[in-house]
Amino acid sequence: MPIKDKKIYKGNYKRYDGKRIYVVTEVVDVDTGVEMVLFKDNNRASRNDYHICTKESFCQMVTKKTTIGEKLVDKYTRENNHKTPLRQFDELKEDGFSLTSPEKKQLKEAMGSFFDDERFYRDSENYYDYAKELCKYYREDTDMISLCNKEKKYIIVKEEYDMINEDCTFVKRCLDTVMKEHKEFFKVRFYDGNSIRNTAQTMGKSKGSIEYAEKKLYAALAKLLEDRDKSDGNCRLAYSID
Repeated sequence: MPIKDKKIYKGNYKRYDGKRIYVVTEVVDVDTGVEMVLFKDNNRASRNDYHICTKESFCQMVTKKTTIGEKLVDKYTRENNHKTPLRQFDELKEDGFSLTSPEKKQLKEAMGSFFDDERFYRDSENYYDYAKELCKYYREDTDMISLCNKEKKYIIVKEEYDMINEDCTFVKRCLDTVMKEHKEFFKVRFYDGNSIRNTAQTMGKSKGSIEYAEKKLYAALAKLLEDRDKSDGNCRLAYSID
């Protein structure tokens, strides 16, 4: 299908390198007639980070390097099942963009489960769950830290910034040293934001081996987190362990 006939739908997309975006709308340059796509970064750190590119660039295929060679993939892939954060709808409304009927429905559903989805830092009851949370939010947290440092102000409260910064620094140090064997897997799975299936395809391994690698990573990081707390005499779990 010619690019000019392709429909770019409003909603969540994932770039070939794992970065997630939210397409706001299609627009046309009044001087050139070129079709453009307006989108914003889909993470907590990017409150007003809007971008624009040509529809042709948005729809092009790119070469992606994997551990088993190179392959041609879509530059952006629509994610129908990716849940839009409640804050995303709030930001769009604040910025003057109208919501579609499906978005209004999703907003209503999101409002009903807001407190279930709200994140509380260092609220894990054991070190294994603590490790899982740090891995899951690592990319989002490092983006937040970078933005706070760039803007030279706290976008979140200082206490949360200090916790995130301390934990992300610890994870990075572990991956660069005692957990170096897990570093490539961590990047593909968590930093690039790939699913288990896509991680397996990218690394040329079976789904089962990737699931096993993930459990090994969690266990290794959990042990280091526990050792850190014992060394500091400071329990960072939700509840102190006797």
